[in-house]
Amino acid sequence: MFAVGADKVLPLANRMAPLPGCTFAGGLSPVLSQMQSPVIRSSFRSLTTRALVTVVLCSATLCAQSTWTGAVGTSWTSVNNWSPAGVPTSTDDVVIPAIITQPSSFFVDPECRDLTIDSGATLTLGGGFDLIIFGDLQVDGTLDVTSGSSMIDLAGDWINNGAFNNGGSEVELSGTGNLGGSSSTTFQEITISGGTRTATASFAVDGDLSVSSGSTLNLGSFSHSVQGNWVSSAAGAMVTGTGEIEFTGTGQLTSLGNTLPNVRISGGTRSINTSSVAGLVGLAARPGST
Repeated sequence: MFAVGADKVLPLANRMAPLPGCTFAGGLSPVLSQMQSPVIRSSFRSLTTRALVTVVLCSATLCAQSTWTGAVGTSWTSVNNWSPAGVPTSTDDVVIPAIITQPSSFFVDPECRDLTIDSGATLTLGGGFDLIIFGDLQVDGTLDVTSGSSMIDLAGDWINNGAFNNGGSEVELSGTGNLGGSSSTTFQEITISGGTRTATASFAVDGDLSVSSGSTLNLGSFSHSVQGNWVSSAAGAMVTGTGEIEFTGTGQLTSLGNTLPNVRISGGTRSINTSSVAGLVGLAARPGST
């Protein structure tokens, strides 16, 4: 069972206090998840620990918009840096406009429902804090991650129309959504840990890519590059589409019975561990490719 914030599905793991402004399709009382508590959530780095809960429709007042003002500095966790005043929660849609003072400091992991970074705006994430997005991410400006110990946990769409600097961080895509945008995206590490992730543009991975049990990565019709290891061998993991995976560096390829659409090896040494390819397997004519 899941809770729906406006048009977004949010996982609920345990029953807590009823949510005001929401009603169940059967007249039952909606509940909050302990996974959505900033304190308890810190012990769960993934949104993929889920339990079934009843569908709930949230009112516009519950799923509100929080707009960054930077009125008193750069701290995300300062209530007076937001309009209306208050630190965003998992039910708030956040907008970062292009103003002089931009958010760049944190005391707890920042979280929100949808996150939009306007053109000319920058959100800087560092210091080992995790950015937790229960809905969609749209980057029209810049998302700058400065620490490899930080991560981004995203349940909804990844739309990059601006600039994403990965800073050596991991991105976990934990729900069903698209992966694209008008700008090319380069990840350091990426994990598909829930639902179906559909590529609507090419992407690149400088490190490792993994598809977890019960998750699907749809490559679309695009070519995607991976330098590090590829792992999609878990039970129920699927890789679909008509696209191609280009391996550009040295690493392992492990898919076991989970078939890959098309593969090309264009750099480094690729060690293949019991993998199946439904389409073409190519070895590019580049020195050092094996």
